[in-house]
Amino acid sequence: MTEFEHITFSRLYFNGSIEFFFIQGVNSYENFTLWWDGRSYKVVGYLASYFDAVEDERKSIIYLIEKEGRDFDRIIKHTRKFIEQMSTSGHLSEWENAEVVMTGVIGDSVLPPFTEFVKKVIKHEVPQSVLNEIREKQ
Repeated sequence: MTEFEHITFSRLYFNGSIEFFFIQGVNSYENFTLWWDGRSYKVVGYLASYFDAVEDERKSIIYLIEKEGRDFDRIIKHTRKFIEQMSTSGHLSEWENAEVVMTGVIGDSVLPPFTEFVKKVIKHEVPQSVLNEIREKQ
């Protein structure tokens, strides 16, 4: 049995240049006791999708939270499928070329302001021009 029954996505941040999602594993109902029949969500990674003005294309980075024994191939497969479904350009490269990065940043419960958390996760892989556009909504 896999650690998670489903992989789902929840958008945390959006502006004209970048979208940032939680990648969440949904626990199997079989992992619960007789007294609990609900589902729980565990953040297993993040997805940053942004427009790179220099290369004039949309890029995606999948950040996986390091944990021994986790089925990363399955998470990557579902995340790439999600990127493909989000794409409006029709270019396969958006999901095929999604960069995969391991991270130690854990964000199961992130409180506003979200911008500092987003910057903490993506600070090295995203161009500075995109980072400069991340700001709190006024």
